[in-house]
Amino acid sequence: MCTGTQFGFFCELAKSPLKIFMSPDIFQHPHHQIQAWDSAEFREAGIEVFVLRGDLFHPWIQGNKWFKLRHFVEKCLKENNPGFISIGGAWSNHLVALANLASDLGKKSKFLIRGERHEWNNSPAIQQMRSFGAELRPVSRTVFKEIQSGKFDMKTIWPDSEGDCAVPLGASASETVKHVSDWARYISGMSEFTDIIIPCASGGTCAGFLAGLNKNSRLHAVEVLRSGGGIQAETLRMLSESGMDQSPELIWHDQYHFGGYAKQNSALFDFQLALEQNCHLPTEHVYSGKLFFAVSDLAQKRVFSEGSKILTIHTGGLFPWNGISISKI
Repeated sequence: MCTGTQFGFFCELAKSPLKIFMSPDIFQHPHHQIQAWDSAEFREAGIEVFVLRGDLFHPWIQGNKWFKLRHFVEKCLKENNPGFISIGGAWSNHLVALANLASDLGKKSKFLIRGERHEWNNSPAIQQMRSFGAELRPVSRTVFKEIQSGKFDMKTIWPDSEGDCAVPLGASASETVKHVSDWARYISGMSEFTDIIIPCASGGTCAGFLAGLNKNSRLHAVEVLRSGGGIQAETLRMLSESGMDQSPELIWHDQYHFGGYAKQNSALFDFQLALEQNCHLPTEHVYSGKLFFAVSDLAQKRVFSEGSKILTIHTGGLFPWNGISISKI
């Protein structure tokens, strides 16, 4: 059983990394909480909806980040890399989590940030990464896309990072599917949910859930950006390369991006505010806000069969600077 501070065993990783990472104790963490979400539209549709509060896992390493980063941490410790190098945007949950984890492990972190320095230098997320000791360098949007597509190696931009452990955007890779699938398998064992719903931006979490969920359940992926089918294709590619098979049915929802990544309008804001005030479910507008909006809308449209038991996965990303109570469009 994990005790003490939230995921306090990060500080113990360097002493016995593989033993700790492979321990099932993470799944017994007291903050692995499921919360009932009640609303009129759910009662009218005859369905039950619950929320897995991944935002409560850890102040900085929330939800799916723990499972997606696990492979890279194991690799870094096993190979004794001096640190990590990765890429992301100015508000990246992934980079905040990785910076915190690197700091706890006594490792360096080097991040390539999309856009010109003046565009992101004052971002609270950027300041938090720096407080964890991360080194940051700007990279143009063109080069960022080339790195993301695999046409360009981020280590060539940062030559003295040659010995570091490279972590892709969002820590999504075929190597991470196994650990995310372990999480999904554990979730399947918690209760017999008919439908599991997750937000999707890079495909790694979705690929893991496709491999790990019970075959009798349905996986709903809510795309939070406009990819024109790219994320779904990437999800299936990672699943294939992992050597694992698809278990549940996949239902893809690409109509809830609200104009693109991190985009928000008044309808989404008002929904998030009401959700927090009435249901005590805090969200942000990049991932969880769009996810919860989708669940509510799908229920009103009677997409879920009567009698369905639905689990919404809150993947976190809630930090002091982006909760709906303090963020306004």
